[in-house]
Amino acid sequence: MESEKLISYSVSPELLKSINMSAEELDNYLKEKMGTIYYLGDNPVTRGEHANCIEMCKDKYTDSDGNKIKGRGACKANCWVDTIVEVLKSIAQVA
Repeated sequence: MESEKLISYSVSPELLKSINMSAEELDNYLKEKMGTIYYLGDNPVTRGEHANCIEMCKDKYTDSDGNKIKGRGACKANCWVDTIVEVLKSIAQVA
């Protein structure tokens, strides 16, 4: 199975200004609220609904030989959409 981890992301200065957070504050907030698996070496630091959603997609759309089944990418994309909506709602409450 492939490894699921966040490699990098970027945020526009306009977004940081509109939510009144520094890049570091936003990064810490996302680590806490998103539930995405962040890695320190090989040890997952946090898990949450997003990570569980991705795992469910991998389980549901992977055959017994470990091959991807059609629909896996769409399932994972839906996980990301749901997570982004929740993060934006949370950020809106903070700002």
